[in-house]
Amino acid sequence: MFLEKIQAILREQIGDDTLAITRETTLEEIGMDSLDFVQVIMELEDAFNVSIEDDQKFETVDALIRYIEQRQAAAAE
Repeated sequence: MFLEKIQAILREQIGDDTLAITRETTLEEIGMDSLDFVQVIMELEDAFNVSIEDDQKFETVDALIRYIEQRQAAAAE
């Protein structure tokens, strides 16, 4: 569930519906600049109803997924 939604958000931001994105894909490989990343973070916050701290660094899609899962679990407690 998380992977598919994140893939869609990243593909939309980059403007490439065919972009291959796996859990191991790095954000650098996708070719996102800092402005793209800020937009993606805002979209992820809306999509998953979480708050992502400004100082968070994510190297891979998997890191994003794990962070969102942790934030949602913490909010459910």
